[in-house]
Amino acid sequence: MADKPQKTKKPKHARLVLPGDKPRAAPKDTDRLGRTLPAEAGLPTAAGSAKSAVPAADAASGKPTEAAGQTLPANAIALPAPKKNKRKASPARRRRRRRRIGLAALVLAIALGLFVYQTGLHQNVMNSLAEWTESMQIASRPGNGFPMPLSVTGFVRAEEMPAGGFVVLGKQDMAIVSDTGAELRRVQHSYLSPGVSAGAARAVLYSRGGREYTIEGRSNTVAKHNTTQDIAFAHMSRGGWLALATTSRFSSRLMIMDNTYNNMQPQLEYDIRSGETPFMAAFMGDDHNLALASISSSGGVMGTTFTLLRVGTASVISSFRVEGVIPLQVEYLSQNRILAVFDTYAALYDNQGEQLAKYEYSGRSLYAADTQDGRVALVFGSAAQETVRAVLLNTALEPQFDVSFASGGIARALLCEEGMYLLAGQEVLALDNTGAAAARLALAYKPLGLTRGAGPLAVTAGRVEDLNPLFNPPEEESDA
Repeated sequence: MADKPQKTKKPKHARLVLPGDKPRAAPKDTDRLGRTLPAEAGLPTAAGSAKSAVPAADAASGKPTEAAGQTLPANAIALPAPKKNKRKASPARRRRRRRRIGLAALVLAIALGLFVYQTGLHQNVMNSLAEWTESMQIASRPGNGFPMPLSVTGFVRAEEMPAGGFVVLGKQDMAIVSDTGAELRRVQHSYLSPGVSAGAARAVLYSRGGREYTIEGRSNTVAKHNTTQDIAFAHMSRGGWLALATTSRFSSRLMIMDNTYNNMQPQLEYDIRSGETPFMAAFMGDDHNLALASISSSGGVMGTTFTLLRVGTASVISSFRVEGVIPLQVEYLSQNRILAVFDTYAALYDNQGEQLAKYEYSGRSLYAADTQDGRVALVFGSAAQETVRAVLLNTALEPQFDVSFASGGIARALLCEEGMYLLAGQEVLALDNTGAAAARLALAYKPLGLTRGAGPLAVTAGRVEDLNPLFNPPEEESDA
């Protein structure tokens, strides 16, 4: 009797798809999971769905739509299209990614902080904020205007503060005054030979021939430092940059510092040639270019060496020497124009030392001078002479007028757009561009000097007078 063939039981995992298996098409009349669909009326089979469009839900209403030639029952539900199975990152991977992003942000913040610190931008922002706060405080406490009472012990000089106000230096103290005539500060010093130069809202007070200098603001002392050599001079630009020249028996040096005064680190250091003594300097309007005037003797004749410097890698632009003269005032007008007022003539040079214009004094003794935007005001004479001569030169050093006045023992000049102010004796004359006296102001106290603040000012032993009404008299109020 033949044995009956034994039926082999199909394993449950026969339908599993293993790696390397060929894909097999799903049998007809089954769903995507391999289950047999019941053949009910009105329900399409899988085979039929391949030939005819499967009813899809309307995007707007969510209700099933009718296929071509086929009506679906009311309770029919359209099957959604299968979604792709997106692989989600594990929690550990997400944590690592967040750590990398945080580390990159930290490195970027540190690099940005180092850049701001190295360039000094934080100091600029802090200084600007401090000056703005200071200006608001000063504006909230205005003075009573001019004339204002003011006196210092042993007048030395007065300097304009371009950001507002002026300083008056005495042999024992220095007064800082606002535009409205309010005395903001009184700084005491013990310098034997004091000097001052102002720029922006700061002033440098230094000991000429000594080794100490301070940067004074309108509300506090900004910095105080000592040098290793004797101070020859200190000069501030209108933007507040500081040029400090020091000298000793064997060497001299010039340092330029920006207006942040960040630990007083110089932006430029220049070693002056041996045998030359730094005498004065002038900044150009951009604060980055400076003309240095040094005096020295050559063959028994004194002369002046001009060195044009620029803050940066190429520090020296050019250098030239003028024999037989000593400068009294220097103005750096542009890259190619340097104005110098000497003891015997005034001249205009280019940056290579070529003389562009010249005005000879013709043997007259220069008593006082002032420069502004290339124009020059000259006063010839002396305190012992009864008369002085006032000369106004235009930007080409051509005389606009040459007139004489009684000196009265003192004479000073101050340029303005309308002409010039001439302090002669106990009065101030307003001379227009033709030399005619537009107005006069008699001074009640001993005259000391002229300066600029909110406008032209005359400093006397007891008070400060406003000179602006001489050219611009106030309008008289008419009765209604």
